[in-house]
Amino acid sequence: MADWTQVFKGVLDGHKIAYVSAKGNPAKRATILKSIKDTIVESNQAKDPSTMLPDNNFWKAIRTYYLRFLEDDEDRDLEQKIIEGGHKLTSGPGIVTVDMVRDRKDDKPLDAGAYKTEFSAFNVAQKLFKEEIGDYDKKHRDTSDLKSMGTRTKLVQSWYNALSPEVLEEL
Repeated sequence: MADWTQVFKGVLDGHKIAYVSAKGNPAKRATILKSIKDTIVESNQAKDPSTMLPDNNFWKAIRTYYLRFLEDDEDRDLEQKIIEGGHKLTSGPGIVTVDMVRDRKDDKPLDAGAYKTEFSAFNVAQKLFKEEIGDYDKKHRDTSDLKSMGTRTKLVQSWYNALSPEVLEEL
């Protein structure tokens, strides 16, 4: 069984200078990692059963390989945090870091009731209809009809539209 770092040493060495010189540029490193992974996965050597590829996270394995070549301590620490999964990259739109979640921890409601939104008139009517029709369904349920949920929704909508304005105001 051959270790993947030995089998693909030429690919890894070919990108080593670019990876090390991309200090502080996570987007460029991500591009390099993708290029390396694509090259390795598409090669015939990767399909050879005697080649032991990383089990689950290819990017983490490649980052671990390049960790020993990083000369800057800050850069090495950042890469180590990324490898351990305790740190997310803080660049790009929509990136949420672990630190951001920890900072906002106290802002979260204590119970799920704080997320509850007010029911609309249709939601109330739908609930009432469900309770009324539930008893009927228990007695006359047609288990052979797979479209019963769609039919029920249509019936709720037509029942709601047929309600008088007085009943709608009561809801």
